[in-house]
Parts: sequence; structure tokens; C-alpha cells
Amino acid sequence: MTDTKTIAVEPGNVNPSYEIDPDGDVTLVVHDIPRGLPAGLKDIPLDLLAGNTKPQESTTAKEKDSKTTENADSAARHLRLRVSSKHLSLACPHFARMFRSELREGIELRNNGRLELEVDQRSGTAVLLLMLVIHGRTRQVVDVMLQSQARLQGLDLDAPEFRGLHPNRWTC
Repeated sequence: MTDTKTIAVEPGNVNPSYEIDPDGDVTLVVHDIPRGLPAGLKDIPLDLLAGNTKPQESTTAKEKDSKTTENADSAARHLRLRVSSKHLSLACPHFARMFRSELREGIELRNNGRLELEVDQRSGTAVLLLMLVIHGRTRQVVDVMLQSQARLQGLDLDAPEFRGLHPNRWTC
């Protein structure tokens, strides 16, 4: 199994694209993503995936003074995820019906072999985590869950008793 990789991201692009399934036939366009997501999915800080922090924003003084620019930036920020219709169909009966039906999405997927769907959710990060789970890319998800639970319990993950849980996470 290969790591999730990035597709078509230009330097400074506020709209990254992640390839969760290299053979994916569906592109999800997810809105409401944090500003400053890295080009590579593996580079996303675990705190950001867990929803605990926001990435550092690098804005110019001119942008800080302009509410219009800020509003345009927030409206334009989105994340493109290449995923598999088969994985989506197995995970969710709604997608299974949509892709088999005579709805626009089903017809487009059958005729073109590809489909782009807008995802209207409150949290783009939650959609990203869900797609990672559905596609079996759980390495980062397990780390996020472990880190979040440990923080809730006031535990130190660098303590020797926790290193045995995922030894490859603490060794080089």
C-alpha cells in the first residue's frame, strides 16, 4: 500500500489536492478547510487533523487590512480529494444509490468514468478524516485518535509505556 500523495499543487496554492486513491474516479471538492494546508497529506500536523489548532497563516499587512480580500480568500479555499466510487458505495448506501441511479452523478460517472462532487459540510477536516478511514488510510487517523485521547487523559505519549503501542511512530 503506498502513502497518500499529492497531485497538482502549485507553491503558495491555497487549494491543495490530495490523491487518497490513485485509481479514484471521484473528485470531492471540500469547502471550509483550514488555511495553509501543506502540499503533502503526510505533512499535516496531527493537531490540525484533530481540530485542535489552525495552521500558521502568512498574510501581508495589505491583506490584513482588507476585509474584501479575507472574504474572497475564505470563499475560495477548498480541498480536492481523489477518491474511489467503489469505496464510497461500500461505506455509504447514499453513494451506492447515487452512482447506480439515473441521477446526473450516476450518468456522468458511467459515461465519463469520472465525477466531481461538491461536498457541503461544516468541517472540511472531518471529511478528510472520513475519506482516509473509508479508503483504509488509517495511519494518521490512529495517531490523531491516540494523541487526542492521551491529551484528554493528561498522558505523556513519549513515556516508555506508550511507545509499545506504535513503536514505529517513535523510532527513526
